[in-house]
Amino acid sequence: MAFLSLSAVWVAWRHTYSAGGLALGVAAFFGGMMFLAPYLLWASRECNGSAEALLLGTQRNRGA
Repeated sequence: MAFLSLSAVWVAWRHTYSAGGLALGVAAFFGGMMFLAPYLLWASRECNGSAEALLLGTQRNRGA
């Protein structure tokens, strides 16, 4: 339950708690690894391999 909660909060926070971010957070909570694994693959491709951009999101990352 802790993993599901943390992943949902992180995904929503990464998308600045926008409507889409909250929807993705709900999907992360109920989807678990079936959601998070493809999401992390997609996000890492979007960030061009930058760990900082992956963890912080593109809006918060100043180095990208």
